[in-house]
Amino acid sequence: MDIESLDVEETSEACSPPESDLPNTQHGDFSPPVNDFQDELLDELLHDLQSSVQVEQREDLADDAIDDPLLVIADEIAHVIEDECQQSYTCNENNCDDEDPPLYPGSTRHLGVTVLLLCCFMIRFRLSEETMQHLLVLINLLLPENNIFVKSLHTLKKYLGKFTFLPVIQYFCSHCYTHVDKSSQRCSNPHCMKDLTSSGAVSYFVQHSLISQLSVLFKRKSFTDKIRTHRFEHYKLNKDGNLCDVYDGSIYKNLFQGGILNSPNNISFAMNTDGVSIFKSSKVSMWPVYLLINELPLSDRKARENTLFYGVWISARKPVMWSFLKPLYNDLVQLENGVTFEDYNGDKFTSHAVLLTCTCDLPAKSLVCNSLQFNGNYGCWHCLQRGHTFRTLSGGNVHVFPYNECDPCGPARTLDSIKSDVDTAVGKIKNGEKDYVENGIKGPSWLMFLSHFNFAHGFVIDCMHGLYGGVTKLLLKCWFSHENRHEKFSFFSSRQKVSELLSHIKPTINVTRVPRGLDDLAFWKASEYRNFLLYWGIPVLRHILSAAYFAHFCCLVKATFLLSKEMITPGDILQAEACIKQFVGSFAELYSERYMTMNVHQVLHLVNTVLKTGPLFANNCFVFEDLNGYIVSQIHGTQGIDTQIISTINLIQAIPILKEKYEAADEEASAFIESISRHHMYHKCWNFIQTGFFRIDQLKDYVLSPEDLDAIKRTFNISCSSLKIWSKIYVKSSSSYVYASCYQRLVRRNQSIIKYVQDRSCTFGSVKLFTMLETPTGEVSVAVVKPFHLMEMYNERDHIHCVKNSCDEAEVHVIPIGDIIGSCMYIQIEEDHFVCEVANRYDKD
Repeated sequence: MDIESLDVEETSEACSPPESDLPNTQHGDFSPPVNDFQDELLDELLHDLQSSVQVEQREDLADDAIDDPLLVIADEIAHVIEDECQQSYTCNENNCDDEDPPLYPGSTRHLGVTVLLLCCFMIRFRLSEETMQHLLVLINLLLPENNIFVKSLHTLKKYLGKFTFLPVIQYFCSHCYTHVDKSSQRCSNPHCMKDLTSSGAVSYFVQHSLISQLSVLFKRKSFTDKIRTHRFEHYKLNKDGNLCDVYDGSIYKNLFQGGILNSPNNISFAMNTDGVSIFKSSKVSMWPVYLLINELPLSDRKARENTLFYGVWISARKPVMWSFLKPLYNDLVQLENGVTFEDYNGDKFTSHAVLLTCTCDLPAKSLVCNSLQFNGNYGCWHCLQRGHTFRTLSGGNVHVFPYNECDPCGPARTLDSIKSDVDTAVGKIKNGEKDYVENGIKGPSWLMFLSHFNFAHGFVIDCMHGLYGGVTKLLLKCWFSHENRHEKFSFFSSRQKVSELLSHIKPTINVTRVPRGLDDLAFWKASEYRNFLLYWGIPVLRHILSAAYFAHFCCLVKATFLLSKEMITPGDILQAEACIKQFVGSFAELYSERYMTMNVHQVLHLVNTVLKTGPLFANNCFVFEDLNGYIVSQIHGTQGIDTQIISTINLIQAIPILKEKYEAADEEASAFIESISRHHMYHKCWNFIQTGFFRIDQLKDYVLSPEDLDAIKRTFNISCSSLKIWSKIYVKSSSSYVYASCYQRLVRRNQSIIKYVQDRSCTFGSVKLFTMLETPTGEVSVAVVKPFHLMEMYNERDHIHCVKNSCDEAEVHVIPIGDIIGSCMYIQIEEDHFVCEVANRYDKD
């Protein structure tokens, strides 16, 4: 592959549809930007087609679905939300008082910081609205009668409304999904004209204005300063052209080099949407749409308070994207053209914002793209391989994509080919053809009309669902599931042994879930599959799988690690591409063609996705899944789901503003917020050792062993009998904690294994303790390390190393703390010992 040629990406021009462009189904509200549909005969044909498509997707709302309050959103709830929104807007518009009065006369604590403490407490302990209401009553009972503290939950929402904007309600006809006014009595679609006064005839979704949210964010100093500087600092540091973030992908580079993103005030978005079940006993799900701001550093980019929340669709049915995404399209067009904001200094500036990428799982991607799903012909969004239906032994059907030796990744879809397919599909609809889908394209999507979004390559492969929860899960099922026990690729007899080996692994503390056995495989999370793929798999399966299957699995492990690194070189790309072709190319031979499904096929497109949009960790769905889980955890009861979600989002967005305004003035409050937030970050109680290193526990007396004393004397020519030691440090460069083996409280974890520099080369070892030495040249902070010996020649590109513990008890290294690179995972599998380097500091459970 010619790496250099991929730096030049085809530009995504605005796909302003010609007058012939029509959606694949007629909903009166879908009108692409420049078109006006006036052909009554065509409208009638399209309406008939729309009706037939709806039969496949939903039951008639006139039936029993209307009687279920969980399936149809009640108008009364919408009125409550609208009333609260109106009150919040009024409060926001009338807010001219920036003073923060004392909580009561003579109080040293002020109203703003008290509300901040309360909000942080709410989020940390996930309090329901009922609990909050009673807590506010209790607090007011304990305060003096003349206090000004918020009296009720309603008052609290009004107070927070001064800092954020609540959403608006978008109404639409439940039959044809045309946008309608709240007061409309009849649908405006001439081929629907349904009565909207009957129960369930009008549905709605909740929409947050992106512009309003950005206007709040830009008034935060820390946010605006990072937006204006971070990407430029990144390019100054990364002069070698390696892939370290989205900025190094060809799509972003094209918009940066002399383009719209070269201005410090302009920004870009990464979008996600997916369905999330709310209740176990109901089909109701929510479909939120999130947008991350790429110009923030990655840790800030994925923080909840910096996430834009476009809206949420709540229903028992999947959203109709031409209705759901229309307001989003309108906001994005306005932002592309430029919107005037005001920063924290009160200075006005114009900011342009563009959609850069969209990351969804396969079903959600097909809805957003308006294309066929993964189980249809031409279901791959990245290439034009047709695939075919495979008849299974059980009598079912699966759609497979056999490996094409001549052109594994192609022919590739391009902007021109997609436009052509859309035109063809629309032409077929005009002619009344039932089979109107062209190369998997069902019709236009709102996102294709954006001027700067690359509709062909901006849809990122979701490695969370596809690679970890897809391919890795498939491999484990093939090897160890009961139904495959008679297959040639089955290793079912070793199932219990694998579970036992997994139970003995002691991961580092950044791994939330310790490894579980295969009996719990159905309950594994995507992060557990990722950890198995990158870390546990090779040590555990080394003597379980046969040579051919183990070598095949190693290809996937190596490719995934190389594409997940914090700095991906051109050499890494070439290696990953070779490993992927070998993995997919021999998959059917080892496992049969029946398993060559979309998840396996799209592994072939991972390299191209990374080249265009950056490393895998920069574009996965873990952050969005975390947000979904958090929002669902805040829903208590089946009534007023919408208002509960809105309150949660409003609370998340208000807290950073309250922090900037009030936290610095109250040190005790700041310490309390830090203690309940559980942020792994620098804290004022930590002790600075040297640049990038912090001691995070207390000193204690310790009598050194003869081996330790001898090592200190050899290294520094110092004689001593006892020293002050400590057991925990934080390494800022790798965002890792190192706990010495003398720290006894970790039972299921091992945090003492490090990678460090010794004699100008990298090696591994176990830290025994940390101490401070008095040398003739001054104090030196050191680590006493028990080194490992590599069983194989060290290779910088391999991340799993077979090591041997030293048999010589006298062999101890004493190294300056500054030589520590970071923590590693240590795995002992019977007599074998392994050290695994972590792919990056950003992938977290």
